[in-house]
Amino acid sequence: MQFLALVTKAAFARVIASATPLGEVVGVTSLGELDARMRSAAESCVIVDPALLSVADADALSKAAVELQQPVVAYTSLTPGAMQSVVILALRASAQFVYQGTPDERSALVRALLAVPGPEFGGALIAALSPRLAHLTPSLREVVTAMLRTGAGSFSAVGLAARSGVPRRTMDRAIVTAGFKSTRVLIAAAKIVRSYRAITSTRTSFKRIAAALGYASQRTLDQQYVLLLGQKSTALRETPLPIHDAVDILVSRIIRSDECHVTTCGHEQNAVQPRHVQDYNTAQQVVYNKSLRRAVQATAQRIAVL
Repeated sequence: MQFLALVTKAAFARVIASATPLGEVVGVTSLGELDARMRSAAESCVIVDPALLSVADADALSKAAVELQQPVVAYTSLTPGAMQSVVILALRASAQFVYQGTPDERSALVRALLAVPGPEFGGALIAALSPRLAHLTPSLREVVTAMLRTGAGSFSAVGLAARSGVPRRTMDRAIVTAGFKSTRVLIAAAKIVRSYRAITSTRTSFKRIAAALGYASQRTLDQQYVLLLGQKSTALRETPLPIHDAVDILVSRIIRSDECHVTTCGHEQNAVQPRHVQDYNTAQQVVYNKSLRRAVQATAQRIAVL
């Protein structure tokens, strides 16, 4: 991952300290140079100070970020002159914001950079879910797509409803009607996309990743990964799943069972699912059967005592 930084000299030193463990940091001095590097880099994230952008520059950067599906982190001091550019980046580029001069500035910058998803995973999942996303209202579809593509968002049902301007219950019904199991499961999947690159492509500790990305603990992180991808984070760091396999499994876990007759490629799969999805579903059924058997045995023992 390349981090392309268009910031002041003082801010660049802080970016170097925070981003170097996560990837390569490249300083740029103009919007033209930034645009050229965005188009040539295989995988990049833009770190920009909105105070250095005119309104026209912020608009051009937002359009390029959307076109190239690249995440943007706005690293700003929130000066009055930057406000118009701040608003443009927030609305059009779904930028994540880190505020300079705050007590938690360094940790907030690290959290934002850890939360940058690999573009291939987010893009592949959006493509796989496009038939369902098409059933959402335009504002809700835009917010959900940005959450999956850039890692931006509050990652809560209340926050998702607020950003999309849709009442909470209306949003929940719309998401289920579109074919998803629930808002909660969709958000959990987005958090998987957001954390997958940090887990598989960096050596950052799992405890730090869990804390930075809003999981209560590493154990909670692993529970979500086992539930939605069938493996713990430690196993995935050692042997990452190919992106297309991860997307297939993730889609199979977040789509309602009566909607799972379509594969991620849009082909019918009435009888045959991809082998890795079959293996995952079989493993989940074994776990369920063991839990059910233990519950029955415990109940029988209690009845015998009575």
